[in-house]
Amino acid sequence: MKKLSLIVLSFICVTSFSQNKEGQITYIESLDMTEKIEEMNEGMDSLKKSNPERAAMMGGRTKYIEEFMKSFERTETVLYFKNNETIYKEKSAELTESEVNQEANYMMAFKPKADIIYYNKKENKNYIQKDFMGSEFLVKQPLIDYKWKIVMEQKMIKGYPCMKAQKEDSLYVVEAWFSSQIPVSSGPKGLYGLPGMILEAKFIKIKKEGEVKKKGRKMMMMQDFAMDVIITADVIEIKEVNDRMVKAPSKGTEVKSEQAYNKLIKERVKKWQKGGGRGRGGKGR
Repeated sequence: MKKLSLIVLSFICVTSFSQNKEGQITYIESLDMTEKIEEMNEGMDSLKKSNPERAAMMGGRTKYIEEFMKSFERTETVLYFKNNETIYKEKSAELTESEVNQEANYMMAFKPKADIIYYNKKENKNYIQKDFMGSEFLVKQPLIDYKWKIVMEQKMIKGYPCMKAQKEDSLYVVEAWFSSQIPVSSGPKGLYGLPGMILEAKFIKIKKEGEVKKKGRKMMMMQDFAMDVIITADVIEIKEVNDRMVKAPSKGTEVKSEQAYNKLIKERVKKWQKGGGRGRGGKGR
């Protein structure tokens, strides 16, 4: 009986909700920076022993750096959707002139730009506009057939009945809650492939067996940046959306896949580290 009710929930009144194919959803992305802040403090302790003068120079900035890192813990994002097209991006922060001049907020200028993710089911397109140290890239790839597993659980999110699904990749176990009452197969952070809009997603970092922290300088890998993330719908608006709002991004050097992009960045970081962390002209970045 429970199984039947879940099936009914998944496909309930598709025609009744066909108008729910256009609108925007504001999400809250939450992550815990505690581990990264601890790593920074450990680095400072090590620097105090190896280079006290440099540590003293940097010490006054530690508080601002920590506040800057904590700014990543809560981010407002938005997904615009219209029929079979969606675009997901970070919401622009609205600061007053006095706030911009505050030193803590001034550091926000150094915050990496968030990905802009475009999805088009009809044309089998998945574009991701990325920024790496000021250089823009545009990943153009076809949609991937994600191997979602539907879990027999349900709950309400912002008044919408949702079902749970799971998938796994090399970095994360992903738990997603989707609602067929918004019949668009998309969601936040580039997720798609379920029979409805994803209103909540949890990315749980996979810890490799025997994984330990290595001291000293080393090549940074993708898993070094991976952290648990929870994304939850905050405001759901079913309304008319201008075509311009779901226009595919076009800026950046074209790359054929995320794997190719990751390989390119890995090579750049390796070259950068070999050069002592200095860019052109010998200036540190």
